Amino acid sequence: MSVVPLVVAQTVVMTEGDFEKAGGRQGRTLLIRGFDARQLVGSEPNLSYELRVGQEYKDHRDGSKWPVTEGEPIALLPGAAVIIETVESIHMPKGMFGYIVPKVTWLQKGISNTLSKVDAGYNGRLLVTIFNLGKNKEYLHLHEAFCSLVIHDVAAGVHLYEKGEKRLVGPDRRRKLWQKARNWLEANPATVHVILIVATTMLTIVTAGLAIVEVHLTHLLPQGSGR
Repeated sequence: MSVVPLVVAQTVVMTEGDFEKAGGRQGRTLLIRGFDARQLVGSEPNLSYELRVGQEYKDHRDGSKWPVTEGEPIALLPGAAVIIETVESIHMPKGMFGYIVPKVTWLQKGISNTLSKVDAGYNGRLLVTIFNLGKNKEYLHLHEAFCSLVIHDVAAGVHLYEKGEKRLVGPDRRRKLWQKARNWLEANPATVHVILIVATTMLTIVTAGLAIVEVHLTHLLPQGSGR
C-alpha cells in the first residue's frame, strides 16, 4: 500500500460532477468538498492535505456540542480532549484509504490527535479527537489547519463503507459566564493556588486584628461593680 500524491484534477477533485467523471465511488480519485485552495498548488508538498477546524466541536468534560466562531475559538486546556468536526467533507473512493495524522507544528506545543482511519466509501465530514498533552492552554481557531489526511492506494477486493456520515452527538450549548470561569480556573491552577494562599493569609490577619481590638475594648469598657 503506497501513499498517493494529491494532484488536483487527477487524484483529487472538488465537485460532485468531476468525482463522478473520475469513476465516483468505484474510482481512484478523492472528492474534497470545502477544499482549501491554498493547498496542493505549485510545488507545495502534496503527500497530505491539512484538515481545518469546522464550526462545531464536542467537549469531553460535559459531552456537549459547542460552536466555533471567529470570535470564540476552541480553548484547549492542559489535559483536555475535544472532538472537532472538520470544514472539509470528503468522499473516499474504492481505490483509496485514509489516515488522519498529527501536524508537527502542533506536536511541538503538546497538541496531538489520535491516529484514525477513513475507510473506502466514507462520505461526509470527519471527526477528529484532539488532546492537549502540554502544560499551556492553546487555542484552535475556525478554519485553522490542525491535522493532516494522508491517502493510500489499495488493491482490489475492498468492501465499501456504507454506514453514513459521522456527526457530533450531544446537546447544543452556548458558553455561559460560569463555564468561562471554570475554563479560567482549570487553565490557571497555579494562580488560583496563590490567590487562595493570599486570601487565607488576609483572613487570618483580619481575624487576628479583630481579636486584638476585642481585647482592647474589653479593657477600655468600665467594669461592673458588685456589692
